Amino acid sequence: MKKIIILVLSLSIIVVAAVFLYSKSEAIDESKPKLNYKIDSKSYNLLMTEKDKLPESMKEKVKLPNKFPYEVSSVKAEIGQMGTSYTTFDIFYNGKKKELIMLRILPKKVESDYSNEWGVKPKNITLKNGSKGTFSKNPNALIFDWVDKDTGIQYMLSFRRENNKEVSDKNLTKEDDTKNIKIIKAFVDSFSIN
Repeated sequence: MKKIIILVLSLSIIVVAAVFLYSKSEAIDESKPKLNYKIDSKSYNLLMTEKDKLPESMKEKVKLPNKFPYEVSSVKAEIGQMGTSYTTFDIFYNGKKKELIMLRILPKKVESDYSNEWGVKPKNITLKNGSKGTFSKNPNALIFDWVDKDTGIQYMLSFRRENNKEVSDKNLTKEDDTKNIKIIKAFVDSFSIN
């Protein structure tokens, strides 16, 4: 009889532990950012038309996102100049809930110091492919800046949350920062040469 009770208690503990571990793994999966959206073919064609206008040395290296953390309603792209030295490729991905991702692509690293500009110390981040970048924020946007280690191309990404909610320090908790960094990293990891 004692053996049966010990067996039942042991099995109960194993079942409870299994349920606990399963629920933990589900929670981890749910915390992964979901990038369920793609841009429509008209927007994609517009991007490719603008990309074709880039200098050859830059055109073959530029990586663009394949998936988005929100539904994109429109895309605008333009080739510009940063001073007389650099060609820029600026892309604006507008969301249905007024989210906005602004992406500036430069042919090489241009120094920027968000900590001086906004008084916020940037966080260093490493992407899946080993590229290093910095995460910062200002009252209007989350900012991620990195140089692709494979191509040397610099990307400056600015992400405005839905309905233009402020993202200043007083409105974002550490958990919000962690969640936003995960979203931005997943988004950036989806970039590829098209």
